[in-house]
Amino acid sequence: MNFYENLRTFDTTNFSEESLTQTCDNAKELSSEMYQSMGVKKPKSSRPQVAILLADNYGSAEGGCDDCPGISIQISMILARWAGYRIKRISNATQLDDCDLLVLPQACFDLPQHFFLTLITKEVKFSLEAEVFARCIVGAVNKGIPILAIGNSAFLLAGMGGLKLCRREDIETPFDHTNMEHALEVVEDSVFYGLNDLKVHSQHSAFVAPPKIQREELRLGADEALPFWAFARDGMPEGIGDFEHGIIGVSWLPNFYEQEKQMLLLAWLCEKAEEK
Repeated sequence: MNFYENLRTFDTTNFSEESLTQTCDNAKELSSEMYQSMGVKKPKSSRPQVAILLADNYGSAEGGCDDCPGISIQISMILARWAGYRIKRISNATQLDDCDLLVLPQACFDLPQHFFLTLITKEVKFSLEAEVFARCIVGAVNKGIPILAIGNSAFLLAGMGGLKLCRREDIETPFDHTNMEHALEVVEDSVFYGLNDLKVHSQHSAFVAPPKIQREELRLGADEALPFWAFARDGMPEGIGDFEHGIIGVSWLPNFYEQEKQMLLLAWLCEKAEEK
């Protein structure tokens, strides 16, 4: 399968016009005062700019998500403080033009049902929130902008790339992924290699289906590469992406302050942004 090509050519022609112009807030670069509140000076205009899709108002999925705003703010602070990057908060794909890196935080929108192994409905339908995120993914891929997708955003990225998702009840696993901390097992020579044994929580009711199931469902040959880089020790994929094009999706909610190892992900993405 060609994960990157599936993303690049993903069909958004049936998406609503509202998802193209949806705004939670006006797109804006952070002010000098906002940088000051993070403890840094406003970066120079020559520095790369990171687009962070506002997830604060996206809470349509059952149960909501208190972590959505916190994760995007945390990543903003780290990229400004550590890499000296400019931060731009965006709310739709039309605002990506002057950006060098896209961060898609965890957000509680409903994932399209046709991405799953077991169909509740055959209807191909995206919620408005999922459309907004999907348009940003397609826009970034076609502009060559590196992407970091987190949690639900990573599952959306996976489905758009042609992978199948599964629900917790679809698969037997010795791990309780809702509250059990577990270590990562990573693919050698991947961007995740320095994260071996990193302790993570992937607190979701959905997952990317494991490689064996993907091959059976997608009728792939043994030599066809899948974009998996990191796994839990029960074989469930935790990290996906495209190394060549700078695309990363992680199913866990990263806390960069607690585990400095995870800065390797941002360092690699920053390299890709600098190349752009």
